[in-house]
Amino acid sequence: MGDPNDEARSGHRLWGSGLASVLWIGEVRESELVKALERQNSVHDRHDPARFADLVHHIVLTKEETIEVVADDFTVKRIEGSTGRAAREAFAS
Repeated sequence: MGDPNDEARSGHRLWGSGLASVLWIGEVRESELVKALERQNSVHDRHDPARFADLVHHIVLTKEETIEVVADDFTVKRIEGSTGRAAREAFAS
């Protein structure tokens, strides 16, 4: 979660690979990030590449940030109102 914001998003490493057409949430297919995470963890003596097989790389675009999520499951709940109100409601449930 971080840079770039909407004004500099065209500088993101995935801009030319389809990010330019994403309006809010996108899925990165054949993600280099997922591959890098698997390689990074392969040094562990009990490494199991199968644990990485179901991981999906998502990108969530907001006005001020680009959020990248790597997970086997991902749910987005959109809450109307201010960020503070949305955070209180999200953490209360």
